[in-house]
Amino acid sequence: MESILARNVKYTDENGFETKEKPCKGFAIYTTIIPTNSIKEVSLFKIDGCKEQYLKSFDNTDDKMSIVTEMEHLPQGLVNVVLQTLK
Repeated sequence: MESILARNVKYTDENGFETKEKPCKGFAIYTTIIPTNSIKEVSLFKIDGCKEQYLKSFDNTDDKMSIVTEMEHLPQGLVNVVLQTLK
């Protein structure tokens, strides 16, 4: 079993702008860092009515253009937050 160094969560509103608290409509971006192979993974959830629904996962080995293509139906601000998180 791989050890996880850190877990973090960022929230955005439904337009993709970061918020400090969990919104009732928006997105949650969970980040996991696995130090054994230096992988940073992001799991994206849509929040609707304070319930989270899993959308997609990406990691820092994924091609940036493929991430942008897969997220083209989502707000641009959210895409930017995900790309910045994976840096």
